[in-house]
Amino acid sequence: MDQSITHRLNWKLRRIAGNLRQLDVSRKTGISITRYSEIERGRRPVTELEARVLEMVLPSLETPFEEAKERDAYRASRAAAWVLG
Repeated sequence: MDQSITHRLNWKLRRIAGNLRQLDVSRKTGISITRYSEIERGRRPVTELEARVLEMVLPSLETPFEEAKERDAYRASRAAAWVLG
């Protein structure tokens, strides 16, 4: 898959997962809503500066999974401590 398509899909997924509208992203980044919509749909190329700003503003998709991993590791260590007494 083309790198730019991957980034655009990732940004859209992150926006939706963060319960953000395109308007919210526009306000947080300073990118006009029209321009952001065109970037997300692949109608306009994204500049390096826009890409950096989007990466900083949009929430990560990995956070819930990482938290679950940490929680499971903690539970496993507690269970092992209880078993080993």
